[in-house]
Amino acid sequence: MLLIFSSIDCSKNPIIPSPTTSTDTTSHAFTFQTFSFGGGGGSILNDVAIINDTVVYAVGGIYLTDSAGQYDPEPYNLAMWDGNSWKIQNVAYIYQGQPFYHPIECIYAFGPNDIWLAGNGVQHWDGAQFNEVDLPISLWGQNQVNKIWGINSSNFYIVGNGGSIAQYTGSSWTKLQSGTTLPINDIWGAQNSSGQWEVFAIASNPDSTANMFLQIHPDNSVSQLSTNGLLPFATGIWFVPEKKYYVVGSGVGQKSSINDPSWSVYPSGVVTSYASGGVRGNGTNDVFVAGSFFEIVHYNGSTWHNYKDVIPYTAGAVGRIAVKGNLMVTVGLSGQNAVAIIGKRN
Repeated sequence: MLLIFSSIDCSKNPIIPSPTTSTDTTSHAFTFQTFSFGGGGGSILNDVAIINDTVVYAVGGIYLTDSAGQYDPEPYNLAMWDGNSWKIQNVAYIYQGQPFYHPIECIYAFGPNDIWLAGNGVQHWDGAQFNEVDLPISLWGQNQVNKIWGINSSNFYIVGNGGSIAQYTGSSWTKLQSGTTLPINDIWGAQNSSGQWEVFAIASNPDSTANMFLQIHPDNSVSQLSTNGLLPFATGIWFVPEKKYYVVGSGVGQKSSINDPSWSVYPSGVVTSYASGGVRGNGTNDVFVAGSFFEIVHYNGSTWHNYKDVIPYTAGAVGRIAVKGNLMVTVGLSGQNAVAIIGKRN
């Protein structure tokens, strides 16, 4: 089952000033489409990747009815948007020669024919088919993979539960010692002005107040940086090196330099009123945060704009988010349905 709703131009919704302003701004005017999938079995979309204006992939677990009207216990775990409609399919994990279908946790795309999926294992789309990439239990254990980030298919990282981090070189995996057993929820990297890659990850556990902010160095050593000021349960990270670093979760934290001794967190209600699941952007003047109760906010370089009043859901959450050019896509769940929300700048 697939339901489609369309919303309106949101440029007249409330705009919240930021403590710092910039003359270089982007438009808050977005039109949203919302989509729901499934309807039973706890359907959810966990992550999303934008290829271009008309191709988007989302992963999770979507439970549909079979020919007898019963919900199929095997989920569809991949959805593709072609600019007009969504198509869903199964991607199988192979165990002892048999296919198994599980929800997929995360996705990262280097290009239309170079897409990586992970959760209980790792899959690679090469433009023709999905190929399972062996992730040795002796190296990774039974931990779920939560997120992927990298430079290319011969140099990327996966992070997951149990404080797990591993790098893939295109032919082999290297396990990194993170110094924590907390679930690592997100990872992001970008080049600074010296051409060096800055790579950071965020770890937390909803059952405790502990956060861990990790830096992955070029030699694959991992150091723990300050979490002073951050609220509990940090779930997402995104940044522009030497300009702005964001960590979201129970609140939206930011700093201008990674060496600042403390994070500054916006008071509740100033930017977000609820927990946030993800943050991504095109630049310091084009940043999106998405979270509980379908709260989606945008920073345009001067002000924060909240779109929650135009999203036709009240119960549930979105979290993982992708931003590319004038397109924003975020995914999550509402009741028994998986949900995807596409925002296009007018």
